[in-house]
Order: sequence, then structure tokens, then C-alpha cells
Amino acid sequence: MRPSVAADRHDLSRPRPGPSSLPLPLSPLVSADAAVGRKLLWIFLDGVGWGADDEAVNPLARGSWPHLEQLAGGRWVAGDRLPPRAHPLDACLGVPGLPASGSGQVSLLTGVNAAALLGEHRGPYPGGDLHPLLAACSVPALARRAGATVAFANAFPDRYLSRIAGGRARLGAFSRAALLTDLQLRGQDELVAGRAVSANFSNRSWPTDPTRPAPPDIDAAEGGRRLAGLALDHDLTIFEHWATDWAGHHPDRWPPATVLAELDAFLGGVLAVWPPEATLVIASDHGNLEDLSTGRHTRNPAVCLWYGAAPDRPLRSLTDLAPAMLAAMGLGPGPEAVLSASGSLPPALAALPAV
Repeated sequence: MRPSVAADRHDLSRPRPGPSSLPLPLSPLVSADAAVGRKLLWIFLDGVGWGADDEAVNPLARGSWPHLEQLAGGRWVAGDRLPPRAHPLDACLGVPGLPASGSGQVSLLTGVNAAALLGEHRGPYPGGDLHPLLAACSVPALARRAGATVAFANAFPDRYLSRIAGGRARLGAFSRAALLTDLQLRGQDELVAGRAVSANFSNRSWPTDPTRPAPPDIDAAEGGRRLAGLALDHDLTIFEHWATDWAGHHPDRWPPATVLAELDAFLGGVLAVWPPEATLVIASDHGNLEDLSTGRHTRNPAVCLWYGAAPDRPLRSLTDLAPAMLAAMGLGPGPEAVLSASGSLPPALAALPAV
């Protein structure tokens, strides 16, 4: 029997549990000295899977994307031999139906099979019944509890931040995890100062406000350099990009070739600054962009690239990524340490499988 879930999964008007309401101690999992280890930058790409080497349906099979290929060690297409730094992640997680963003992103962030917990794939938002899990076991929550410095690098327009403050905004799993971890949600001031990055890399689509200093006019490559520079000031930095999923759903409005060209330039900027001894992770939650024959998500493995010292375990599923990232930072054992004390967790989480 699956644990019960809230009847209204997306109603954010009701109070949600934050870190202070959890019955979990916030003492470090390890000493703070361990958090001084290897820095990790996680760039999340929404809706990118490993697709066929077929130019007719897969925009990743068309043309040349030099920085994407530099990161992977080869082309971003499925075949007999995958690029050496590619780790296809099972996004189906043993649950029927098409993978979805809400449960998939929670699984990435926590190392817990959220779809199995719910008995279904859920999207696009995680829903309030998964908020305690994000607060207790997400990578940013565990890293910060262990004494690491953590940054959520996305910049949000003032009007959206106001909606969040007023409890009127629907939040994806990454923003929700940041909020539940008491991370700063960055806005225009940080964007102007170069301490945040727009989700679309450059600032060209940023809302104008004549009463405020305008963000600088930068290109995608400069956005990548700014992200890498910000990440070097923190132990863990997370950045999410959504246009890849939009291009899969609406290629007429978000041309995939344009989206991929911007992404390639952005990653080139990151690589120009990011030191080779640090860890860079590119990971997605489900397939979409790689198959334009459908405007829906796919059951293809999600993209994952691990650039740096090899992970401490095989990466085969969305649930493998969180513990591997924490281990790479010297912050193990990760989510399983919290789940092993399941008797102190909220009832809906007590039946969670071990990582």
C-alpha cells in the first residue's frame, strides 16, 4: 500500500512545513571541516534525455555542439557506445506512465524514489506532501546541515519574489528545496552585481524596471563565466535551466537549435572558468527535447554528465545522483543517514525505501 498523499497536491495557499517544523535535528552529519573538500557545481537541465542518433527527431543529433561534446567526451546521442562521461539515468523508476518533473526532480534532489512513494509520476510541481522530504533529505539541506556553503544561483524577477513572499507562487522542486533550506532566492540586485544568473543565461529577456539599475547586457558565455565564478565562492552551487523542456514541448516558440546553441555557449563560459579538479554535474529529470516526434515527455534515460573525479558509485537512476554528489564533496553518507532514523520522520515518509 502506498503512503497517503494530500488530496490537493498543488495548493500552495496552505502552510507548508519548513525546516524548523521538522522533527529532525539540524546537527551536522559530519564535521564542518569535511565541507571544505572539492567544490561541486550542479547545472540542472529540464527535460533532456538520451535519444536516438536520428536528425529527423533529435536536435542533439543535428549539427555540432562543441562544448556539450567536450563535457560528455562525445556526442549527446544514444548508441552502442556512450560518451565516457555520460551516465544515463533511469527516470521511469519502476512506475508506469511518463516521467514528470515534480517527482523526478525530488528523486534527483533527495536520492529517494518519489514516484514509487506516491505510486505515480507527478508534475510539474512536487506538492506539499513531498515538502518534508525536500526539507529533510535534499542535497542542499544535507550539505548545509553539514556546514557546507550552498548557493542557489538563479535570479528571479522582483514580481515573482513578491509572489513567493506572499505565498501565491507555485514552486518547482529546486526552488522549493532552496526555500525549505533557507537559501537566499536571488533577485535583480544580485543579477546586477554579477552574483546571480538568469535562467536563460543572458539578461536580454529580463523584465525592465526604469526605477532600478538594469542588469548588464551579457551573452550566454558571459552568463556561464559568472555562474562558475559564483560557484567558486561556495562548496555547492545549484543552477536550473528550463528552456530545454520548453523547446521539447513547444519547438515552434522555443526553437531547439537556438536553445541548444545558447546552452552550448553557456557551458563554454562555465568551462573557461571552472577548474578541472572540481566537480561539474549536468543532469536532467526526464526525456523530452531529444524526441521532437512527440510534444510529451519520454521514457528515455535522463541525461547525466559527470565532469571531474569519477563518482563513488554507478549512476544508473535518478536516485543515485544525490548520494554521489554528497560523497564527492566529502559529505557522506547522505540521505540514507536521515532515512535510517525513519522513526523520527513524518508518517508519510516512514515507509520510504533505503537509498
